[in-house]
Amino acid sequence: MKLSYLILGVFLLASCTRAKLTDPALAYRVASAPPALRDSLDIGSLRMALERNIRTIESNAPNLPGEYRFGERVIPREDYRRALAALRPELESWERFTAFVDKNFEFYEVYGDKDFGQVLSTGYYDPVMKGSTHRTDRFTRPLYRPPGDLVSVDLAAFAERNPGLAPLQSLVSEQKSKNPVWRGRYIPETKRVVPYYERAEIDGPAAPLKAKGLEIAWLEPVDAFFLEIQGSGVVEMPAKSLRVGYAAQNGSAYVPIGKYLTHVIPLAEMSMQRIRAHLATLDPAARDAVLFKNPSYVFFQPLETQSLTYSGAEVTAGRTVATDKFLFPKGVLGYFSIEEPTFANETDLNASGWEVRPRFVFDQDTGGAIRGGGRVDLYVGQGPAAARVAGVMKREGKLWGLAPKASFLAELKADKNALD
Repeated sequence: MKLSYLILGVFLLASCTRAKLTDPALAYRVASAPPALRDSLDIGSLRMALERNIRTIESNAPNLPGEYRFGERVIPREDYRRALAALRPELESWERFTAFVDKNFEFYEVYGDKDFGQVLSTGYYDPVMKGSTHRTDRFTRPLYRPPGDLVSVDLAAFAERNPGLAPLQSLVSEQKSKNPVWRGRYIPETKRVVPYYERAEIDGPAAPLKAKGLEIAWLEPVDAFFLEIQGSGVVEMPAKSLRVGYAAQNGSAYVPIGKYLTHVIPLAEMSMQRIRAHLATLDPAARDAVLFKNPSYVFFQPLETQSLTYSGAEVTAGRTVATDKFLFPKGVLGYFSIEEPTFANETDLNASGWEVRPRFVFDQDTGGAIRGGGRVDLYVGQGPAAARVAGVMKREGKLWGLAPKASFLAELKADKNALD
């Protein structure tokens, strides 16, 4: 699972947003008119994303819904999978594919930020960072596996068993999840669960997880912090490269450190690159004082595949998006019109312009800062080039979810019955 705790999340245009969306049934509405379909990416990447998405649905991945809701329409997961599978032979050319989609799918606008369909998009990526299998003078911060004393308390189960406990019901609602949990630390001696260690405790002098065999790799402190924000990445070590991905989180709320740096970085110029550059000017104590403002901490696991999304599917650059998992079911085919940055040269970190690059996408992921009916995070790839794009992405765009028409589903079922 990839949880992208985008640092830019706190700096989003909040003053003109709409009423907060709390009902997933209102997350989509029928579009007044479908968009003019054009895809600016290569068709092979959509084939890859489609196959990854279908395989995940076929595997009955636990984070996928049993049915997909689009406004008043409810489509069983198997029906949605069958409709996606029907797209396979149409991906011979864009003309054939878009004509097929136009004929057989309905477009639904997402609830949006300022209006239906309108979203604010950031970008996330897989960083490639230098590291070590052991602590060195340079690589002083470990990436930990989930510790054995980290436990989850199923709030929904307790709320269901105790319907009279109004405060507990309120906590369930606040978490906006079908399976809300508290994460804590189990103390066997007293058989108690207490809040888990925060970042300042885990990475501070006490280092309660030190020497417990949980270390996966060692990185520079700022690199380790930003790897947590992205949720997955590659650690290049002298003898090997290791891909790591999200495994668990300590249960503390995510706090963007950028809001503590507005005195040195103007809000309009806030970016991942500017934050990293400022942290590089600080001594270790001052640097950690900033990093420790975020009590949330992510635990990792080694991966044998590409980075995994919340849905369980592997990411596909330019095709995977993340939305609020409470509002938007994972595995939905979407259409996304968004601007991407252009740069004057290969080293410039500031965008010189913006280019509209619409594309078909799959809503497969989620993120700690991706909340509400108008927030989207676009996976832009791996490595320094992707980092440059993600670092400046903060653009308004349009997002639609695609639902197979009822007549199309009836045709698919008739064809299946004819073959049975």
